[in-house]
Amino acid sequence: MIAYDFHIHSCLSPCSDDDMTIYNICNMAHIKGLDWIAICDHNSVDQLPNLHKAKLSYPLHLIYGVEIQSIEDVHVLGLFQDINHAMNLQHFLHTNRLNISNIPSLYGNQWILDENDQYFKQEQNLLLLPIQKTLKEICEQIHQNHGIVILAHAINRKFGIFTQLGLIPDNLIYDGIEISCPQEIDQIKKIQPNINTIYLTNSDAHHLQDIQEREQFLDEEVLNTLWRKYI
Repeated sequence: MIAYDFHIHSCLSPCSDDDMTIYNICNMAHIKGLDWIAICDHNSVDQLPNLHKAKLSYPLHLIYGVEIQSIEDVHVLGLFQDINHAMNLQHFLHTNRLNISNIPSLYGNQWILDENDQYFKQEQNLLLLPIQKTLKEICEQIHQNHGIVILAHAINRKFGIFTQLGLIPDNLIYDGIEISCPQEIDQIKKIQPNINTIYLTNSDAHHLQDIQEREQFLDEEVLNTLWRKYI
C-alpha cells in the first residue's frame, strides 16, 4: 500500500503560495511520510519538465498531473505515469486557453521554475479560467495520451462536478472521484447510487503545510490497472 497525495499545486498556480516550489513540495511530502505525489497546476503542464529532473536524495514516486477547468466550469485531474504523455497536453492547453493576461497583484504570481528550483519566468496568461473545451473533450484528450481522469473535489466545493452539474453524465468516461473525507462517498451515492469507481482523498494543497499527512493509502496495483486501460 502506498501513502499518496495526487493533488498538489506548485507556485505556477496563481492561487498557490510562492514557496510551493518543486523541492519544497517534495521535501515536505517526504517529511510527512508520503510515497507518491502528483503536482497538478491549473490548466498547465509547464512546471512538469523540471519536476521530472528533480534530484531527490530520498525515495518519492513522482506522478505528472494537471488540473483542467472545462467550459462547464468543472475541474478534472489528469494523472500520467510518463512525462512525455503529460507534455503531449501542452499544445492542447495553450491553444484552448482564453487570451486574458494575469494580473499578479490581483490573482497571484504564476512562477515557472528552472532546473535549480529558482523562479525562472512568469506565465503571462491567466490560468484560473476555463479552457474552451467541454468536460467530455478534456477527458477524451487525457485518455488519448494514456492518462487517467479523476473528477476533482467532486462534491461540496466550487468547480466540483456535483456542484456545477448536479450529477455525473452517464456518457462521461472517467476513472475515479476525488473526495476530501469518507463521508462524501455516502453523499455521492445518495445522488447517484449506481456509481462504481475508486475514490481518492487528496489535499488540493496550495500551501506547504496543507500537503497530506501519511493517512491515505492505496493499493499500487489498483492504480496501475487504471493506467493499463489506456496503454
